[in-house]
Amino acid sequence: MDDRTYAKFENVILLVEDDPEQRANLEKTARRYLEGSPGAAFCVAENTTAALDELEKYMKESPTAKITAVLDYNMGLSETGHKRPTEMLFYHDFFRHFLNNGGIVIIYSGYPEQVWQSQEIISSPGKYENLALLVAEKSAVRMEDVFRLLKGTPKEAIGKLRKAADRYQLNLGKIIEAYRSAKK
Repeated sequence: MDDRTYAKFENVILLVEDDPEQRANLEKTARRYLEGSPGAAFCVAENTTAALDELEKYMKESPTAKITAVLDYNMGLSETGHKRPTEMLFYHDFFRHFLNNGGIVIIYSGYPEQVWQSQEIISSPGKYENLALLVAEKSAVRMEDVFRLLKGTPKEAIGKLRKAADRYQLNLGKIIEAYRSAKK
């Protein structure tokens, strides 16, 4: 285990993005909106293998932590051997452990239609009752809006977010649009 401590966190903020520039922007924006969250730990990974390595450490030391994840779907820019899509996380026990604890997972993809081809991802809300799953197209939903939503959704409101996700077919862009229309 490296020098970082993995103990006693309430929430693991998992960011997975293979493009180095987008990963840096994702982390910068996440930290701007979520850094002050009590009991939060940041886990930033360039591929699914690195994400699982980190999740294993958090699982051992903070087994009751919830998850807040923003995941790129296609890992095409990763090194050879690490190009497995984010879908692979949904089959792994470490990630499933955190899904079972509950939280919010946003697939933030340039190609959301690929996400819909994965029954393992799309069926997740039916398997994990305290999990809200959303899909956001990078060109349609600003990164700032993703993190505003995450910051503004307390653990107690995940049920409401799940209902909105169900109503709008997991489409975060439509949820944000409906919310903005309702505020007018």
